[in-house]
Amino acid sequence: MNRILQCLLILPLALLPITASAPAFAQQATIAVEPINGGFDMDFGNVKSLGPDGELKTNIVTGQLRLIITNPSGNPYKIYQTIYSSWQNESGENLPFDSVQFFITNTKTPGLIKVPTNGYLQSGQQEIFQSDPQGDNEDFLINYTIRIPPEQKAGRYRMNVAFNVVTQ
Repeated sequence: MNRILQCLLILPLALLPITASAPAFAQQATIAVEPINGGFDMDFGNVKSLGPDGELKTNIVTGQLRLIITNPSGNPYKIYQTIYSSWQNESGENLPFDSVQFFITNTKTPGLIKVPTNGYLQSGQQEIFQSDPQGDNEDFLINYTIRIPPEQKAGRYRMNVAFNVVTQ
C-alpha cells in the first residue's frame, strides 16, 4: 500500500517557510526538511546580476536543505521533489529553470540517488531518491546552486516545492 507524506516548501531566493503534516499511522514513514543555515528559512538574499562597477555578470548563490526520513515500517520507499512553478520575483519576473541546479550528498545508506550531479530543476514531480531494500532511515543534503543570468532583474525570487515520501 502506498502512503504519502507531503512537506510543502516555499523555496525563495529570500525566504523558506516550512510546513508539514503527519498522518496518524504509527508505522508511517515521515520526512523532515531543515534548512542548513538554521531557523525556518533558506535565504539566498536579494539576487542581482550586476558587478560592483555596474557591469553585467553571472551571480552564483547556493543553499542546502537536509531531508531526514524516519521509516519504522522497514518497507522500501521513494522520495519525490515536486516543483509547482518557476521562481518568480515580486515584479512577476521568472527565473529560468536552467538557472537552478541541484544534487544530493551525504547519504547514510546504500539507497539510490535518482538525479544526476548538478541536474536542473524540472517542473512537476521527479523521483530523487530510492531507499535500500530494508527501507532504512535516511538523512541527506540537497544542494541548490542558482546562477543568476547577466540580464536577470534583481529581486527576491520565490517558488513552491513539495517533498513526498512514498512507502511500498
